[in-house]
Amino acid sequence: QCPGSPSAIRAHCTVQVIAEAPCADVRSELLARVEGQWSSWYDPKWNGTYSVLSKDGPNLEFSRTTPSRRYTDKMLFAFQDAGSGHCTLSGCSESQVPSMGDMNTNYCNLRVLYCSEEEDCRYVLHSFRATETDLDCS
Repeated sequence: QCPGSPSAIRAHCTVQVIAEAPCADVRSELLARVEGQWSSWYDPKWNGTYSVLSKDGPNLEFSRTTPSRRYTDKMLFAFQDAGSGHCTLSGCSESQVPSMGDMNTNYCNLRVLYCSEEEDCRYVLHSFRATETDLDCS
């Protein structure tokens, strides 16, 4: 599931990830990274600005705006218990303006929010291993 876009021609990326942590920890870590931007976490890809659009309910919805404020992407994350203390994380990032060939920006929008300390990613509350099981970017 993607957040939607007003643009008919747009770049997007979807991922499915198995996180080696309970969904509550995964969800709280993603939220802590976005809400802790500038004080306890920063966007390592050109230091864009993440914002929380929705954190009520089971999903999280974020946006990321480039430093130039020219481009904004929206992201939607869903969480499903995978048993044994693991969580299936499904995410989609979608450009909000006409775009093609985004140089993996939509993928990076997602990945920097769940990548682990083992991958030299900064975490705020919980570090966990995350394995991508499906990836579709265009």
